[in-house]
Amino acid sequence: MNRMLSVLSALAVLAGFWSCSTNSGDADNPDSKANAQNSSSSGTSSNADLYPYCYGYSTYKDCNLIGGKWIQDALYCLSGGGTLVTAAYCNERGINIDNTPGDLPSSNSGDTPYSSWEEGDITWSSSSMGTDGLSSSSEFVVIYNSSSSILQISFSSSSDVPPKGWICGGTVYDYSTHFCRDSELVELCGTSTYTATQFCQNGVVKDFCGNYFNYNPQPYTEKQFCQGYEIKDLCGTQTYTSQQFCQEGTNVVKNYCGTATYTVTQFCQVGTNEVKSLCGTQTYTERQFCQEGTNEVKDFCGWNGNTYYSSQFCQEGTNEVKSLCGTTTYIATQFCQSPNVVKNLCGTQTYTATQFCQSSNVVNNVVKDLCGTQTYTERQFCQEGTNEVKDFCGWNGNTYYSSQFCCDGRIGNTSTQFCQVGTNILKDFCGTATYTASESCCGTTVHNTSQKFCQSPNVVKELCGTTTYTATQFCQSPNVVKELCGNKTYIASQFCYNNDKVGDTCGSRREIFDPDLYECRTGDKIYLKQPVTHGGENYEAVLIGTQTWLTRNLNYNVSGSVCYGNNASNCTSYGRLYNWAMAMDFLSTCNQTSCASQMQAKHKGICPSGWHIPSSAEWATLENYVGGATTAGKYLKATSLWGATSNGTDDYGFSALPGGISSSGGYFSGAGSVGYWWNSNEYGSDDAIHRMISDESYRYYTSKAHLFSVRCLND
Repeated sequence: MNRMLSVLSALAVLAGFWSCSTNSGDADNPDSKANAQNSSSSGTSSNADLYPYCYGYSTYKDCNLIGGKWIQDALYCLSGGGTLVTAAYCNERGINIDNTPGDLPSSNSGDTPYSSWEEGDITWSSSSMGTDGLSSSSEFVVIYNSSSSILQISFSSSSDVPPKGWICGGTVYDYSTHFCRDSELVELCGTSTYTATQFCQNGVVKDFCGNYFNYNPQPYTEKQFCQGYEIKDLCGTQTYTSQQFCQEGTNVVKNYCGTATYTVTQFCQVGTNEVKSLCGTQTYTERQFCQEGTNEVKDFCGWNGNTYYSSQFCQEGTNEVKSLCGTTTYIATQFCQSPNVVKNLCGTQTYTATQFCQSSNVVNNVVKDLCGTQTYTERQFCQEGTNEVKDFCGWNGNTYYSSQFCCDGRIGNTSTQFCQVGTNILKDFCGTATYTASESCCGTTVHNTSQKFCQSPNVVKELCGTTTYTATQFCQSPNVVKELCGNKTYIASQFCYNNDKVGDTCGSRREIFDPDLYECRTGDKIYLKQPVTHGGENYEAVLIGTQTWLTRNLNYNVSGSVCYGNNASNCTSYGRLYNWAMAMDFLSTCNQTSCASQMQAKHKGICPSGWHIPSSAEWATLENYVGGATTAGKYLKATSLWGATSNGTDDYGFSALPGGISSSGGYFSGAGSVGYWWNSNEYGSDDAIHRMISDESYRYYTSKAHLFSVRCLND
């Protein structure tokens, strides 16, 4: 050992290392105290600000913060007084090992001032120790402070990092179990060191209880604690201050009440610091009291500290003690009305059970007598003799007797009038009856206006649906108002002709006709009752719309007229054929020249008296009535004799027949397939208008010399 110490030289440590000093030692570091005794100089340096991060056994917070680098696993830190604080060096201001104390070689040889040290100058590898002036078989390394005092001995081994040991009073020891305090070897308290003013209690470092300047400090047991400089028993498991005490019987720490303690049935009143008895289980403030008989906490009534009994209360707003109204409190704007009913004051007045307070936006707080048991507003009155509350009649405040009533501001007589419900209209009785807004009075009869009406003079009639009607009208089912036919009514399947005659409608037809002249046959065809006689033959006639037509072609024999094919039987079937002048009963010269000057508005021609040759416009009226020219053929053609094309439906009884055509030269064609009929209209001097019916009805003009059928129309 002596040989090795002689080989090793002191390590000169940077003055900057001394800046992180703990002059009295580090109580938490067993090594710091051991080395503090060997330090002869605290040391100062301009580099003191470089090393402010020494913590007990711990390393610097971050060696990089001071520009350093850890030296492998051997980490050392020296305090300003030369005390070894941690195992940490920072290599920027590091240490190398040399033979000569104070010499600081560079990398592996030579002496270089410490200001030129660089990283890598220090290594703890056993293989490199020889190049630093140590033999490879060195047993330990000694680290000195600047006064060449020994700080640490590190034993060498074959590993790169030498094991560590410490020296205390010349004795090497294991710092994992002991620490050096004032050159005295002391056993660690668990893993902690402690000072001469501390002791080890079951592995926990404790301060002695006391002060060296006052009296001798003392240790204490686990059931005790140090309060200031005085040993006290724990309160259960709790400590307490000199301003607290351990409450007897509860082992609960409490604050002194001033300087007094108190029991479990007491408390310390906040604000007064006086010991008070609990109110049941409740505490209370200096503005409260414990009410006798109830053990309830109550606020004092007013700032003068008035208490009150359970039959009393402190009135809000006035802070006056009042007797309860039965079991109820009341505010300053209320009073207790006998027997024990809380009421609002009427302004500032009280009132009895037979009175009330009348108050509104109009009348403010007036005491009134009840009307029987009822109150009433400023717009009401108590009716004399009945003790009933009534509204004033009108805004002028009219009162009225029991033989009267008010109807929307008007006073009525109960024996002759009533106020109609829903309308508030003053009405006279209907006889002796009242009626509603949905009813009306007709003479002395009440009727429902949704079902009946009053027809002048005072006759109640059923409404026609929702419509009224006059005495010259009636209600035809279903709910259609009709004029009386004279003085007769009629049903929906009838009609009134000329305001005199009632007739039956003909099937689906709606034409109005003289029932004395026409009759309905074969379901829905309207015929003249009496046939028309002309030239010894009888012709039936039918009503179509507003027109009455003969039901067959004219078979009136005039000079020049012919039967189709000169066959007399065809005249029986189709009637005779006429040129235009014959039909119009003009001279034959009218076939070559215009005879418009001889035309009449309804030109009779060869038709019976009261009948005429139809104009083109009258033919158009017929066509339009039956649905138009395209359907006229179907509805106007007879149901037989149209073999070459097709028979019609003859819906109206017109019975159009295919009489064909004949030329002036005696040529015949078209019978059985086409019918031609003259119109009364000329078309130039030698042509005239005619109608042709096959499948449809067509309007054409042609030579007046052609021979066509004639159908007459009633004037």
